[in-house]
Amino acid sequence: MGLTELLASLQTNPYFGAGFGLVGVTAGLAILRKGFMLSGHGFQRYALTTCEVNSKDKSFQWLLAWISRQSRNAQHVAVNTDFIEDEVGRVSSQFGFVPAPGIHFFRYNHRIFKCERRREQMDALAGVPYEVVTLTTLGRDKSVFYEIFGEARDIALKDCADKTATYIAYGHEWRPFGRSRPKRPIDSVILADGVAEIVTNDLYNFITSSKWYHERGIPYRRGYLFHGPPGTGKSSFIFSLAGLLHYSICVLNVSDQSLTDDRLIQLLNTAPKDAIVLLEDIDAAAVSHSSQTNSKRYEGLTRVTYSGLLNALDGVVGSDGRIVMMTTNHIHLLDSAMTRPGRVDLKVLIDNATDNQIRRAFCRFYPNNSDLTEKFLAHVRSDSNPVSMARIQAHFLLFRDRAEETLAHPVL
Repeated sequence: MGLTELLASLQTNPYFGAGFGLVGVTAGLAILRKGFMLSGHGFQRYALTTCEVNSKDKSFQWLLAWISRQSRNAQHVAVNTDFIEDEVGRVSSQFGFVPAPGIHFFRYNHRIFKCERRREQMDALAGVPYEVVTLTTLGRDKSVFYEIFGEARDIALKDCADKTATYIAYGHEWRPFGRSRPKRPIDSVILADGVAEIVTNDLYNFITSSKWYHERGIPYRRGYLFHGPPGTGKSSFIFSLAGLLHYSICVLNVSDQSLTDDRLIQLLNTAPKDAIVLLEDIDAAAVSHSSQTNSKRYEGLTRVTYSGLLNALDGVVGSDGRIVMMTTNHIHLLDSAMTRPGRVDLKVLIDNATDNQIRRAFCRFYPNNSDLTEKFLAHVRSDSNPVSMARIQAHFLLFRDRAEETLAHPVL
């Protein structure tokens, strides 16, 4: 049988024809699928613009809040519950909604955006899932993302323009704690004469002198130590200073069992920009080496070593422009190495109430009964024990709008 006859027989063979056709169809579909994939990748590469934001970025929460405003009709949302404490201590809950993990669509400036929020592996250090939000839109103009992030930032800053944000250490990073609180006026904290002026003048001189520090090779950071008896207004004064400077507050608990030397250094050097790092009750970690009896009550409260704390406050690894404020009720437990200049540049005593503080506090609470000021002062001083401003304020809260009754009851 010749070659011509063999080909003719194969063409008339139904099994060979069906198999060749099946192979041809399969190959054609594979080529078509590959073509669609290449065209899809090409379209996505050259016709779409994509922007990714991960949960580590500072703008992540801003973007989620902004997207929730744009897609108000979204039905797949996640709830954020915040507990808000007002000035008198009442706590209420407030619910907010942000896009849940998944795909969402919204319109902005006559353009359609696809928003995909996905959760990936757990962040072992932070204890929460690592998340990514991806925004996709038609076109190659990336300027629209500048508009989106700028608007999200402006809205977030506007919401906290007259408020002070508080951050706490969570793992190896700082996270907002609750909602921002209204700024506290500096004059609402009644201190001894001249104390507020000394501190505010020093702060303003520092934040406006970065060039002066750098030209002289001096580390551009400042440390403050507020010491005095409990209830004298140390923490309240720091909160009001943050509001005066338009700064946030990063609260670091040096007695935290999970806090180590390395983590302390990292947290101090990764604090948000324009923030005051607050170390309360610093004597819990930096005990006096000259008083073994007094130091025993703090043994085992923290894993931070004394040398680690000193290096964190004044080591070669230090962030520029850092302001650290520390408080203590027992300054005698701190030795000279802890309080030397460079670690503590300004020590401020905030003591029990002076006569003038008591007069100013009474006139502030009872402006229509100023004629009773001296009588109240004599009533307070009838007890020879010193009195803190916290006790004075608590006494006034017991007899709101009843100035006469403040004279009839002892200050507890």
